[in-house]
Amino acid sequence: MKLKFNEFEIDILPFVQLCGMNCKKKEFIINSIEKHFSSVKYKEYEKEYQECFLVNGEILGRNYFKTYLIQNREDIIRYIQISKSSMMMQYFSNCLTEYNCAQDMGVIVEHLEKIFENINATFLENDSKLKLSFEENNIYNLVQNAKVESCDGRDIHLLNNLELLTEFLQLVEKNLLYQPQKILLIFNNIDHLLDRIEYSFFVDKVEKISSCFDVSIICTLSIEGYVDVRKQFFDGIHIINDVVYQMPELERVEEFLQNHYPSGRKMSEKDVQNLCREIIHKIGCNPYRMITRENVYLKLLNDTLMMRQKKTEKLDKMEFDFIME
Repeated sequence: MKLKFNEFEIDILPFVQLCGMNCKKKEFIINSIEKHFSSVKYKEYEKEYQECFLVNGEILGRNYFKTYLIQNREDIIRYIQISKSSMMMQYFSNCLTEYNCAQDMGVIVEHLEKIFENINATFLENDSKLKLSFEENNIYNLVQNAKVESCDGRDIHLLNNLELLTEFLQLVEKNLLYQPQKILLIFNNIDHLLDRIEYSFFVDKVEKISSCFDVSIICTLSIEGYVDVRKQFFDGIHIINDVVYQMPELERVEEFLQNHYPSGRKMSEKDVQNLCREIIHKIGCNPYRMITRENVYLKLLNDTLMMRQKKTEKLDKMEFDFIME
């Protein structure tokens, strides 16, 4: 499924990574998608976001996806705490319906009636014409004021970002078991929340949920070397720079390098993945520079900070000549 913007297309697959250094354009893409698949009316000043998202030539309805946007740690916590419109409240309500708590609630009502009778007996001793009462419907409101905390009793704010995201994805999965629907999860600047190793664990969980449910996930990221290049999600990588480019399947990239690499060097699939990981955010930048004096200055500064230079592979003459063209 492709979402067609005025100048380019974004292919909505089970897992999409929006890479590149054009953060303004990525922000526009995310805001356009989130706004389109919401129930909120466009304001007068939001005309730029009113893109026509086309699928097979037809405009995609605004209710096609149920969309959740995560932009920071607070957004995750908001979804997993109990509030009127939170994801946890949705799960909690589903559980109350499934478990048929009417009998248990009846017991609570009986105990509350006794408590209020004792209070009113004392209150009415002075010939008061007032008494205290409660409505049974409010008992459910009382239960819904439950507090979400970790299993060891810690405040959920003490959980790290990966733990919070794991709980969030599990909550999505549990709710989909009750109410199957098309879900779009957007994680904006996820490289600000997780380090590279944590991100790999996160993608493992994405792989699991996307294989079992009708869920599409979009992540935006821009830190050098920060991208997941596993084979099954490779063609979901979009690079947003001066040119918007979608990576083809990994086999096609491997074939292209084998056929066009200047020195005829043979590369394994892993070699190709490692190369792409390092350059992915720079693809489509215009103009671009390979060897610059700025790198000399950078090395001078890093040497004073005792920073260790990453060992680089020496280029042969054909490779060097190709770069210097």
